[in-house]
Amino acid sequence: MFAKSLVKSSAWNLIGQGAPILFALVTVPLLLKTIGEARYGFLTVVWVLIGYLGLFDFGVGKAMTRVVAERLGQGDRPGAGVVAKAALMMMLGIGLVSAAGFLVFAEFIVGRLALPPSLHQEGVNAMRILALGLPFVMLTSGYRGCLEACNQFGPLNIVRVGMGLFTYLAPLAAVLWSPRLESLVAAVVAMRVVANVVHRLLYQRYCSFELAAGVPQQWRVELRKLLGFGGWMTVSNIISPMMNSLDRLIIGTIVPVAAVGYYATAYDMISKVLMLPYSITGAAFPAMAGMADDGQVRRVYAGMFKFMAILVLPVLAGAALLADVGFHAWLGERFAQEAAPALKILAVGLLFNCVAQVPATLILTRGSPRWMALCHVAEAPCYLGLVMFLTTGWGIQGTAMAWAIRAAVDAMLLAYLAQRKLVRGALTLPLLLTIMALAVIMFAPAFATGPLMWRLLGFLAALAAAGVIVWRHLLTEAERPQLLAALRRRKEGWT
Repeated sequence: MFAKSLVKSSAWNLIGQGAPILFALVTVPLLLKTIGEARYGFLTVVWVLIGYLGLFDFGVGKAMTRVVAERLGQGDRPGAGVVAKAALMMMLGIGLVSAAGFLVFAEFIVGRLALPPSLHQEGVNAMRILALGLPFVMLTSGYRGCLEACNQFGPLNIVRVGMGLFTYLAPLAAVLWSPRLESLVAAVVAMRVVANVVHRLLYQRYCSFELAAGVPQQWRVELRKLLGFGGWMTVSNIISPMMNSLDRLIIGTIVPVAAVGYYATAYDMISKVLMLPYSITGAAFPAMAGMADDGQVRRVYAGMFKFMAILVLPVLAGAALLADVGFHAWLGERFAQEAAPALKILAVGLLFNCVAQVPATLILTRGSPRWMALCHVAEAPCYLGLVMFLTTGWGIQGTAMAWAIRAAVDAMLLAYLAQRKLVRGALTLPLLLTIMALAVIMFAPAFATGPLMWRLLGFLAALAAAGVIVWRHLLTEAERPQLLAALRRRKEGWT
């Protein structure tokens, strides 16, 4: 079974990523009502810019986590400290360059946001305030990477929950002073500065890497290694989000623009399931990077693959089953007719996308990001052509089919590369066929026609059948007693 420490770290990650969504459900309506749609729209752009800044760190953050975890796994703590220092200094440099760019081009950036003329100068001033916070944002990302490498997911995600809360509370508090954009963004930046200080304290306490003055000679060697790994990471970080965004632009040029809203809402809702694999792989990344025993890597890889499929399948199949009634109750019959079929198809594709995170994590921990980047480079033109072709013929359902096909191809390519190059024999054909059979059984009620009650009964029957298959054919003889023991401990904890 999946290592207990990884399950615990994954749970912490899930709390850290899921809690901000709950905060948003409560605070966003209040914020929107208080500051208005235009200012709220600008604020969301600020949040996106802060979030996406990590995509353009030349992959140094992820590379640092991998190398530091690897050195710690080898018992080379001084070497891990050198890597951490080199990476943090480079990330600070990237943050300073980014800040300078935003200060210089603030007028240009805001001019492209179509703000009302009355808010234009507010926006320019706010963008320059944001620029001042970017070095702190980048350094925080670096501290987080070190803490992950040191397996400190508990304190790290407690802080993340606090950040998620104050991401929304800080602007609400700023409104008491002034509803202007400068005040709102200043509150966001102040919160990020405080978060940086807290991450720095955690870094000093749990990682024990003192930041020495000056630049040691060996930093140059480590920086070259980090950039060699991180450069390919940057390629993937740019191309993958691009493919997830351009499809929406293509929809607007082929079918009525209202369809973009149907598709985007369906995608945004079902993609929340990605919190599960991201929580697991985020915890597994430093752990696998520190493993020197190939046999252990093979066992953990196969366990993660099975665990991922077992975890996300019922969630995705259940979401697909309830898509019609859910959209109908939330946004009306018309929206349900358009968005629900697309969500069902996207749910199937997301199963592949979730499972693909396992070989992707292994490839990165073994220091081969080039493979994944080249896959994304090859997929991009094929995917965009497929989107145009299928959207022209089938509307947003065609777009969803294109996305699902790309996700399936991507998962198969990454699994093939991992299986052939890194963990030969970890995934057997019977194992893969069993997971495919489970997917067919679980998704069948969602795509069936007829009354919801009958489809719900079918889903429950499929869930029971899937449980039998998992127990008899997916879990090994060693894993079954471990699962029963874990369930007994959980039951004792509840009583």
